[in-house]
Parts: sequence; structure tokens; C-alpha cells
Amino acid sequence: MSVVLCIAIAVAAADLGGGEYLDEERAIVRPLTYEPERVIATTRLARSDLTFARRCEHYLRQFRHLGGWPQLVTLAE
Repeated sequence: MSVVLCIAIAVAAADLGGGEYLDEERAIVRPLTYEPERVIATTRLARSDLTFARRCEHYLRQFRHLGGWPQLVTLAE
């Protein structure tokens, strides 16, 4: 969950500040983009019937190239 929150904060800060979203290490969006609007549009999940923690897990699991990273799903684990 903390990974998703960090991504959300970074994307929001880039969007609100008129800057770029830099994610060259994990590259969740492929091809690589620096535009926060594109990150949001490309990675947004449609399901809202899950708990916040499950939505965080589903968000990260959509990126198959991460190979199941991170292994822990919630902060409590």
C-alpha cells in the first residue's frame, strides 16, 4: 500500500506543480512517460467495489513487468 501512496503523491505533486513524473527505475508506464496526466489515464483502475488495500494491490498487479513486486501487499504484513 505504501508504494501506491508514494506513486499517488508523486503523480499529484507533478500534476499540481506543472512538473514531470519521473519513474525511470520501475517504469510502471511503458513506454516511459513524464506526463502525470498520461500516468493517471493509463493506470487508473475502474473497480471501486474493493477495499482501499485491495485496490492498491490490484493497481500494482496490473504491471506484469514488475514480476509481483512488491511481495508484501499491505503495511501490516
